[in-house]
Amino acid sequence: MVLQLSHKDVNLGFFKPIKQQVLALRSGDPLLPSDNYFLQPSTGRAVAKLSAGMQEKLASWRDRGYSPSAATVRFVVAWKPKDAAKEEPETAVLLIDLTLSSHSDTQ
Repeated sequence: MVLQLSHKDVNLGFFKPIKQQVLALRSGDPLLPSDNYFLQPSTGRAVAKLSAGMQEKLASWRDRGYSPSAATVRFVVAWKPKDAAKEEPETAVLLIDLTLSSHSDTQ
C-alpha cells in the first residue's frame, strides 16, 4: 500500500535549515524510512520528518500489521507559512510516497 504524504503529513519546520539538501533531491529518488524520519540513502542524513498527526496515523497502521518498507520523493515544492514576512524566503519541502507492507507479506 502506498500513502501519498501531503504538507499536513510532514513537519514543515524541519525543512528550513536543510533547504539545499532538499533542493538536491529529485522526484523518484529513494528515501529510507527510519522511525519518524526519512533518510537520504547516500548520506544517511535525515531530509524529512513526519508530522505529529502522521506519526499517530502510522502507529495505527502498525497496530493493523503494516510498517514502512520504502519511500520515494514524489515532489519537491516551495512553501512559506501564511504568517511569514513578505521578504522571508520560501522553504523547499518534500512530498513523499510511503510504501507500507503488511507483516504477513514478509513471512
